Amino acid sequence: MMYLELKKRIPEPEEEMEGESAFQYFKAKYKPGRRSTSYSIVTKDIFKRIPLEKGKVLDIGCGYGALISHLHMIKPRLSFIGIDSSNFMIKTAKKYMSDKNILFVKARADKLPYKNGVFDLVVCKDTFHHFISPEKVLREMYRVTKKGGHIYITDLRRDSDMKIILSEINEIARTNITHARLYIDSIKASYTIGEMQQLFKKAKIKKYEIWNAKITKNFFKEYRVSRAKRLSATNFIKDRWIAVITK
Repeated sequence: MMYLELKKRIPEPEEEMEGESAFQYFKAKYKPGRRSTSYSIVTKDIFKRIPLEKGKVLDIGCGYGALISHLHMIKPRLSFIGIDSSNFMIKTAKKYMSDKNILFVKARADKLPYKNGVFDLVVCKDTFHHFISPEKVLREMYRVTKKGGHIYITDLRRDSDMKIILSEINEIARTNITHARLYIDSIKASYTIGEMQQLFKKAKIKKYEIWNAKITKNFFKEYRVSRAKRLSATNFIKDRWIAVITK
């Protein structure tokens, strides 16, 4: 059995997803016309907890645009902007999401190119552990959010059940060994709830809720998870925390 030492956080190698590695990552992940279970779950969860019928949404660390595309499908009347520090990801998002009214911008999360109080909702999925300056990113997220607006963050948690982590590694490795290695780097770099609470304190963010995600009694029905996807959905949920910040 594989053993991982996860007591102490180990930051990921400082690198951007560019060139051939980025292309292979995108090629493995992107399936035209196919909706990802994880993105569907997060999308439903965001709008379940934060009802929003009009306004602006910012996706931080948007990658090739998968989450923002799902958000747009559910709420097409909202205005969407996705940012990422990777040139490749932004170019890819613009190309494959060109039929949607979504703006993609190359920008750093710790130095957002927007004025104070612009967005009604800021979202960040599975990207927070990548940030070199997480406190600055939190301050920037909070700064660009409108008064009364919300920030929704979800990411891996280093202190999740080792059985879940190993199951996820095996599941990913069946189709792509490289992605399994990337997942291991990510889980090592991820934060616990206690560590996130300390970051919120440093960023002077007081009004928030954070919890370990759980599979509730009616979860599969409520989130429309097929029987074939239940294992991957279960691993996905139990492997993470969710935070909702209110400004």
